[in-house]
Amino acid sequence: MDILTSSFCLSSHDEQTLPLFPSSFSRDVGDKRAVQCLRAASLQTTSLLNSVHLQPRSLDFCNTFLGLGNGVVDVHFAPMQGAARTVEELKNFWKERAAIEEDYAKRLTKLSKMVLGRGEIGELRNSLNAIKVETERQSGIHLNLAQQIRSDLESPAAVFYTR
Repeated sequence: MDILTSSFCLSSHDEQTLPLFPSSFSRDVGDKRAVQCLRAASLQTTSLLNSVHLQPRSLDFCNTFLGLGNGVVDVHFAPMQGAARTVEELKNFWKERAAIEEDYAKRLTKLSKMVLGRGEIGELRNSLNAIKVETERQSGIHLNLAQQIRSDLESPAAVFYTR
């Protein structure tokens, strides 16, 4: 027996008063009383439904969820419109991030082409050449990152947004 049934049982006018919690019933008395309470609840619910004037059946289902007017539809569509804006913002974010990475890669490539230590010899010359090589390598990594952002993040967001 649940709380709803208990409330019906407490409101029914029987000779005996029923306890509030079904667990306090003895097994045989509790089962009989539970059946009586369920019958009383069923009769009350049936009489209530028969007394209510219902709208035409075609509007019943729709109005159960949406209510009268279109105001409720807006409540359901507002989060979806917000999500669409968020996807567009993400698409623009990834596009800008890819452009920044690409620009950074180009600038690193240009930087790696600069002359360093023109008059140096020995180990210092080797160290300066290593700096240039590593800068060029970082440039390639940033260019790959820009391409990966475009293909893995920006493109799927654009496809999702157009749906």
